[in-house]
Formats: sequence, structure tokens, C-alpha cells
Amino acid sequence: MFKSARIKLTAWYLIILMVITLSFSYVIYSSVSDATKRALESQRMRIEKQFIHSDGRVMYERLGPRFFPGANEETVREIRLKVLATLAIINISMLAIAGTFGYFLAGKTLEPIEKMVEKQKRFISDAAHEIKTPLTSLKTNFEVTLRNKNLTVAEAREALTSAIEETDTLNRLTEQLLVKSRFQSDSHKSKSQQFDLNNVISRIIQSNKQNKIVYAQNPLIIYGVESEIESVVRNLIDNAIKYNRDDNDVEVILHKDGNNAVIKVSDKGLGISKEDLKRIFDPFYRADKSRTNGEKNGTGLGLAIAKDIVSNHGGTIAVESELNKGSIFTVTLPISANSQ
Repeated sequence: MFKSARIKLTAWYLIILMVITLSFSYVIYSSVSDATKRALESQRMRIEKQFIHSDGRVMYERLGPRFFPGANEETVREIRLKVLATLAIINISMLAIAGTFGYFLAGKTLEPIEKMVEKQKRFISDAAHEIKTPLTSLKTNFEVTLRNKNLTVAEAREALTSAIEETDTLNRLTEQLLVKSRFQSDSHKSKSQQFDLNNVISRIIQSNKQNKIVYAQNPLIIYGVESEIESVVRNLIDNAIKYNRDDNDVEVILHKDGNNAVIKVSDKGLGISKEDLKRIFDPFYRADKSRTNGEKNGTGLGLAIAKDIVSNHGGTIAVESELNKGSIFTVTLPISANSQ
């Protein structure tokens, strides 16, 4: 599809260019032809004047136009042919050069669109796979249960419990797909306002009282969408708790660095491999089993959504990690003039 579009776009470049160059060529051709005629006519008149002033009036009247021709048509025709040949060479050369550069520029123009389409196709394919997995599990569970002629109440309860869990998974996945889609849309707009980032972090930590989280209070006012930033921080803290070792603390640091607010969430858990680090923020990507700590994986959209939110706020999110040593997620958010 994009190869065909690239060729069509190149063709349009060439059509526009050739219309312009052929128009200029016609003007040049006409101008040179007219100028040649005027030059030859001026030359004839100068010769006439010189001849007459030399007392050759009688001979001039006798020889007439044969000896004093006007604009020589053969000369004019020859000049026209040379001009046409020169213009043809120039236009063909420009067509070849423009075709090469046009094809290159068309590729550069379509490249971000192609990447976006490929990204969307991969996203749809991954989403379909993620949705299909719990649906297949549900179907299998129901089929096995229905075929059991000696089904007990306990077995029926277990089947229904499993079905509810898979339904919850589907519900979470659907909600996150909608969120991801909303942040990818240019029409996404949320009301920004000033809020204390310290209060957001403290609120999240208080809701995780059963876990050991180290955090020093540090009031810092920023400008943005509070609910969205809260979801980013909550996701990072939940992940740190999930992948941390039981005997270690999760550390959260908030500080100001120039005109930026910096949030660091670190754990001393299983860490992330170098291969996984490259794709950790890709939608539906999950780290290998060494990172799962034996627990059921999430939807694989949390970090991707977090990256979208931070990007929409003009910030960055990064991760540093080593296997068996832990991970540090760093979120940097600009502090606008309104919040300083």
C-alpha cells in the first residue's frame, strides 16, 4: 500500500514540477525566438543605413531585398531548434533528478505515517490476542463444566469463580484499551490545574499501608491533570511492590530539579533484563518470567499508558534496572510558570 502511495506521490511531485518547468521553457523559447528576429532585423537595418550613407542608393534600389534580407527564416529556425534541444535536455535532466529526489522525499513524507499505521496494526493484533486469551479460557471452562454429568456444587462454584476472574481480566483490559486509545487521539483534552504532587504521592502510599514504602514529604506544586499523574505514580508504585523482594523497602523520592519535578520509584527486586528494557513501554509487552515473581501478569498496558500520560504533560519517563538488583523508574515533569 505504501509503495504504491509513494509512487503516486512521486508522480504528483513530477507533474507539478514539469508543469512549472514546461511553462518556463515555453516562455524562454518564445522570448529567444522573438529576440532572434528582432536582432536580425536590427542588423539588416544597420547594413542598409551604412550602404545608403556610402552613396549606394541606386545599387540598393536595384538589388533590393535579395541583398538586404530581413530576419532570415533559416537562421531563426536553426536557433529555435537549438533552443528546443537545449530545453529538452534540461527538462529531461530535471525530470530524472526530480524523480530520484521526489521518490526519496515521498518516502520520508510517508515514513511517519507508515510507522503509525504499522504501530496501530500491531496494537490491534496484540489487543485481539489479549482479548482472545480470556475468552478462550472462559469457553473451555464452560465446556468442561457442561460435559461433567456428575457436577457438584463445589465444582460449579469453582467454575463460576474462574469465569468471574476471567471476566474481570477482560473488563480491566477493555478499560485500559479505552484509556490507551484516548491518549493516542489528538482530540484528547483534560482540564489542567495546579496541584500538590506531594499530596498525590502521599495519598497513594496511605492506600498501601500493608507494604513498606519509604517516602519523605516534599511539597511541590505542579500544573497538570491530577488524576492522570496519580495513575502514573500509582502504577509505578504498584509495580515496585509487586516485583520487590519481601524483605526490602520500596523507595519513592520527589524533588525539584531546575524547572522540573522529578519522581523516582525504586525497588530492590528481581530487576529487568537488557532485552526487556528496550520494549518495557511498548503496549502489551511483558517482561520475561524472571520478572513475574510467580504472579499472574497484568494486561501489559500500564507502562504504555503511563508513557502517554507523561508525554502529554511534556515530560519523560525512563527506567534503569539490573537483574537481581532492582529497578528505578524516573518521571520528569515540567513545572510551568503558572505553578512556580
